[in-house]
Amino acid sequence: MNSVDNYWDERAESYSEQNISQLDRKEKWKSVLNKYMPEGKNAKILDIGTGPGFLAILMAKEGYNVSAVDRSGQMIYHAVQNAQHENVDVDFKVVGDEMPFEENSFDMILSRDVVWMQKEPEKTLESWYKLLKKGGKMVYFDADWYGYLRDDESIKGYKEHRKNVEKNNGFVYTKANEMEEMAHDFPLTYQARPQWDVEFWNKQNTDGVLCETELNSSIYSNLEQLQYEKNQEFLICVKK
Repeated sequence: MNSVDNYWDERAESYSEQNISQLDRKEKWKSVLNKYMPEGKNAKILDIGTGPGFLAILMAKEGYNVSAVDRSGQMIYHAVQNAQHENVDVDFKVVGDEMPFEENSFDMILSRDVVWMQKEPEKTLESWYKLLKKGGKMVYFDADWYGYLRDDESIKGYKEHRKNVEKNNGFVYTKANEMEEMAHDFPLTYQARPQWDVEFWNKQNTDGVLCETELNSSIYSNLEQLQYEKNQEFLICVKK
């Protein structure tokens, strides 16, 4: 297990509390996702990097056949507990570098805030795409999470922002500096996003790429919008 996996194992409980509380705003998330959802409730959906199971649970509530994976055993533990609490059935699995699925297996692949930390993002995204059936869609949410590390002025501004979040009773993880250190080694820390994502997918043999930006006001509470003001969530949809 690497240091990133250890971080998320340790972070799992607080992240689950923070993340699953957003199910209170599930209608907001559904309004963003609805235009991308597959027809027919028999569609197979895979949530990659499910964490505490937010997207997987959201889709299971809509009646879809949902599988969900994560590298963190502790995240999957909390995801199972959360799914039981929400009375939905999801096939959760702990995975390593290889996915335990055949190519062309899923009608839809979902992911949230996972791509930014990939050591080989191109390879990772290509491997996900292979799991899609022809005509399927991959939809992932992400943000330019540690882009502020690209220059000193942005670092200063982000530290001031974090103080403001704390002052307004927003959530700041006490060991966030650990991930900040690791983020120096992530290739996408040094890429402007979602421009990088759009350019990457435009070079691939897909059936179309769509990008939505500035989603924070559509999916987050007022306090979360303050908290993530420096990290505007975007969405990438790729059709096979």
